[in-house]
Amino acid sequence: PPSSPPPPCDDKREAPPPRDMPPTFYHLLELNRLLDNYDVQRMNSVARNTQVYLGVEKSNTGRGPAPQSVFLRALSHSADLTTPSGSTRVLLTALDELDRAVLDERVTATTSTRIFLNLLSEVETSTDEALETFRSILGQLQSRYATRLLRLKVDEIEVKIRVKGADGSLTPLRLIASSMSGKWLKADAYLEFPDPVTGVTSQFCPLGEAGEDDAKCYLTPYPTSNKLQMKRAAVRRISSTYAYDFLGLFEVSLVQRWGAYLRDESALDSIPADVFDAKEILLADDGKTVELSNERVVGTNDIGMVAWHCFMKTPEYPEGREMVVISNDVTVQSGSFGVKEDDFFEAASIYARERGLPRIYIACNSGARIGLVDSLKPMFKVSWKDENNPSQGFEYLYLTEEDYKSLPEGTVEGEMVTAGSEKRFALSDIIGTIHGIGVENLRGSGTIAGETARAYDETFTLSYVTGRSVGIGAYL
Repeated sequence: PPSSPPPPCDDKREAPPPRDMPPTFYHLLELNRLLDNYDVQRMNSVARNTQVYLGVEKSNTGRGPAPQSVFLRALSHSADLTTPSGSTRVLLTALDELDRAVLDERVTATTSTRIFLNLLSEVETSTDEALETFRSILGQLQSRYATRLLRLKVDEIEVKIRVKGADGSLTPLRLIASSMSGKWLKADAYLEFPDPVTGVTSQFCPLGEAGEDDAKCYLTPYPTSNKLQMKRAAVRRISSTYAYDFLGLFEVSLVQRWGAYLRDESALDSIPADVFDAKEILLADDGKTVELSNERVVGTNDIGMVAWHCFMKTPEYPEGREMVVISNDVTVQSGSFGVKEDDFFEAASIYARERGLPRIYIACNSGARIGLVDSLKPMFKVSWKDENNPSQGFEYLYLTEEDYKSLPEGTVEGEMVTAGSEKRFALSDIIGTIHGIGVENLRGSGTIAGETARAYDETFTLSYVTGRSVGIGAYL
């Protein structure tokens, strides 16, 4: 018998994520990156060497249920993953798993999905060639499976490979297509730097910046939902598409059309460079003219209307043609039309009309904005005809004398009355202190309706409805 009893394990507990898997899988699938910010639950999976997890954010400070993400983690030994056929097979396997996962009753309608693949076999190429191959194959997959990727809300595809150079050296490389920065599934590459003892990745740096003093190197846990992801989730909740994501969809559609054209009719060897480019249209300081910019961060607009001047090369016109796209941003006050939105729409439409450019309007909105003065709502009081029987109606709405004096002059109109020993300010009009929440929005609706009629006469116009469209939004 042992000379002493085994140590107690009262302060120990099982770590559920590595359960029922080979010991190496936990690190190869990088499950540790999920656990800091998410409570994860393993879901059923069918494919070999594939795990699916439902992650619920730990730090939920907003109203309603915590945001979720479905994480698909997979290993592959296939040497043909860098070919179109091999990558298609792996992607379809992943999408099949996600199709089954989103049917789980725990998954909500706004849950995003992320795919991670660790390719264990070595790839004989250079890092730059690997990135170009990834972008090329990703473009083909996006063009063929864009509808399915959008339906499954795939926001990130991450592929980890080991590049074998001509001298036999191995360079870990991470290829990521992500929608987190705004553009739909934008491809980038990062060099990895593993720990020399454990082999576990300690950080990775953007390709081209590795070794520089100011390189933005990091290895962070999977972040929780940022502002952009919350906006995208809000749009998905009403079965529409976030306005900025349409730019990526335009590019995907062009790649798809060029691919079909090259296969069937063209003697060209490849798709032309820069088939699509867009510059955001911003309202100038004078509030009437517009300017083009690529500097504004996606999702930082403070009005519910955005627009772009787009340039695209099509098989029918390979030299390139231009158009102006105007879109509601339904994440800003439900996409309603206020004074600022009307002014911006008018300026962007005039920009397109004066240049003879096609004007495309992507509609998802709630019509003209009719707002309330939220600061006044707690102050309203009702003078009932019979306090004990409100069904008989009321005489007037009023503010106490103290509340009335606390408001800026002109906020409300009415007259001072006396009820018993109490002085009251009986309301006849509520004006408020904020411009853009009343009938002035209807004036703006008339303005943009007239501008749309002029644009219809002078250039090509098209409206594409992607969700609910009410009032002036439906008219346009």
